[in-house]
Amino acid sequence: MSIQNNFKKSSSSKSWRRRGLGCLLVIIGIPLIYYGIYFVFRGPLPSNPQFIAHRGGRVYEPENTIAAFQHAIDTGADWIEFDVQQTKDGELGWLSSMMKR
Repeated sequence: MSIQNNFKKSSSSKSWRRRGLGCLLVIIGIPLIYYGIYFVFRGPLPSNPQFIAHRGGRVYEPENTIAAFQHAIDTGADWIEFDVQQTKDGELGWLSSMMKR
């Protein structure tokens, strides 16, 4: 009889609620503290964000093509990012998704 009474006391609903509340506070509290510190110490945001066209922008033109780069320039991109590879002989080459292999 005493074993059953001890089991009932240890698995009471208050104990489970307290554990659940503690876990919830940890799950919510750690990210709040981390991001709170991050936002305090990161400094001011840039006043004018940069517009970067990744591979020239593949929405309107095939990526890594002259047409994509021209479209990025026409739409006002501040930067254009594209893929450059070095060949075995040391030359630089630009890769296009339209190239046949």
